[in-house]
Amino acid sequence: MIPQAPAFVDALVFKTERIQAIPRIPVYSNPSPKPARCIVFPLQEEAKVLVDKFINCVSYIYRVVHHPSLPAIVDDVYRQINGQEPIRPGHLVLLLSIIATATHVWGAGDGQTGSASLLFSSAAQANSQTPLWIKLAHDVLNAKQNFPTTSLETVQGVIILSFLLSNIEGVSLRYRALINTGLLLGREMGLHRIDHPSNLINAHSLEAEMGRRAWWYLVATDWLMAARVGGPGEGVYFSNPDHMMVKKPRNVNDLDLAITSSHQDPPLSQPTEMSYFIQRVRLAEISRRVVDHNSMIAYGPGRSQQDVHILAMDAEIDRMLRDIPAFFHLENYDHDLDEESTKTFIEAYLLNSLIHTVRCKLHLGYLSSGPDVNSQSHAFSRDACLSSARRLLRAEIQLMRTRHPFVETRLHLAGNLYGIFVASIVLLMDAYVTGSPLDETRRSEVNEALRIVENAKGHSLAATNLHESLTDVLAKHRARLELKQHQYHQQQELHQHLPQHSTYYQQQQALRITNPTGHQQLEQHEQLSMSGPPGAGVYGGPIMPGRGDANMAMPLSYEDGHHISYDNELAQGLEALMEYDGFQWNDLLSGIDSRSFF
Repeated sequence: MIPQAPAFVDALVFKTERIQAIPRIPVYSNPSPKPARCIVFPLQEEAKVLVDKFINCVSYIYRVVHHPSLPAIVDDVYRQINGQEPIRPGHLVLLLSIIATATHVWGAGDGQTGSASLLFSSAAQANSQTPLWIKLAHDVLNAKQNFPTTSLETVQGVIILSFLLSNIEGVSLRYRALINTGLLLGREMGLHRIDHPSNLINAHSLEAEMGRRAWWYLVATDWLMAARVGGPGEGVYFSNPDHMMVKKPRNVNDLDLAITSSHQDPPLSQPTEMSYFIQRVRLAEISRRVVDHNSMIAYGPGRSQQDVHILAMDAEIDRMLRDIPAFFHLENYDHDLDEESTKTFIEAYLLNSLIHTVRCKLHLGYLSSGPDVNSQSHAFSRDACLSSARRLLRAEIQLMRTRHPFVETRLHLAGNLYGIFVASIVLLMDAYVTGSPLDETRRSEVNEALRIVENAKGHSLAATNLHESLTDVLAKHRARLELKQHQYHQQQELHQHLPQHSTYYQQQQALRITNPTGHQQLEQHEQLSMSGPPGAGVYGGPIMPGRGDANMAMPLSYEDGHHISYDNELAQGLEALMEYDGFQWNDLLSGIDSRSFF
């Protein structure tokens, strides 16, 4: 297919061009006195390659698009651009969002054979185009207000675009605005009342079922964000279950949607393309109840009611973990996956990561506050939080051992890194609070998880923000430690020049006898290199404040005699600074929430 002459609609002009040439095309076309925004699509055969990439690598995560219908939608778009059909903005938003996603997840192994080899010269070239396609999708979406009707394809495009932005920017203002736009457009279409008696005639149509998927994806995201994300939006959701009349999506594959609802759908114990979606909605409902109870506790009698609430919500999560189908249990998979089990394993990994991140967040306040003998639920919350943290890290290690292509793809899907990072902090925090050194297994898990965060920072702004929030906190505490060291040295110099019979000298000697560990702590920290990366050269378990020379860091070893050491600055700095009595874990966690990382 050769590039086509442009088609004009209001202030937009549409045309096609080879995808590698599109970034060099002027933003505005000026065939008349009024400039028009130029929306350039790739050639049709290139678009089909990108749609296939989207379907195979990303779309199964949210399942809001009917895959068998996509080829016809692509054909429709190019007929519209060529002037053979009226422009339908919803189709354009959908395809532009798909192209943006495909370029973002395009990896080093893509484009090596067939027609895909002609699209991009490298993965970096493909990734560099992603902001352009996001901008084009936004332009068409913003211009759509001039069109009288809203289509399901518009809402689907908004969902795809929002998922992409959450993994690039985190929970940015633009991301939250897109989710709210999707909810608003959905209500305008009546997606919130698809199963109202007045809509009975169309309730069994393909469009109605896809509308249910789109609506429940947006609602579930709204509820999950309210429970998981800090900042001004914490504890706030916009979708009231009493204000909607929509059945849950059917547990069927896309190809089976042609069968009417009178047909018996497979049980939840049987894997389908919608299995992960349905479990995500269930977790979102639990998250909404967590938010509702937290709001009531804020005005309730106090800690005892909060303890009861936390235990009740954890019981719901635990029940979900026990009820999820066997194919979502990661222990049922080995390292060698066949083609049939591959996508099911990835969905199992995503679901377990999502569940255990929610569970960690539920109990995190108890862990960071330290032991509380007056709280009956503290020991339980600590165990539950640690258990979920370990499961998060083990799931990550299990995924990497499969060497599945998704291992590379997930670096572009940075939203999952939040759970990995929280799990690492939980293990380090517990070692700090309880005074128990990290064993070989936990040290290895933390090292690997933080290495993933460090490696992912070049793939998305969200991962970069996460990395920066951590390094900022580390730098702040390094400065505090340096100040304490300086003050300590000043006292030592003063002490050396005082006569031994002076009152101040005798007071300092008494202090050293009654509280020797404070001095030992600073002397131990002298061994840290403060000029290089934070904590560089620290290999052993943490030196816990107040434990003296007996806990001096010693290298741990594997059975083969090799030392366990950290291969990234984040892990080195965290364990080194957790030795410092006064490290504020809440600073670290609130810093991440302030970066709006999801």
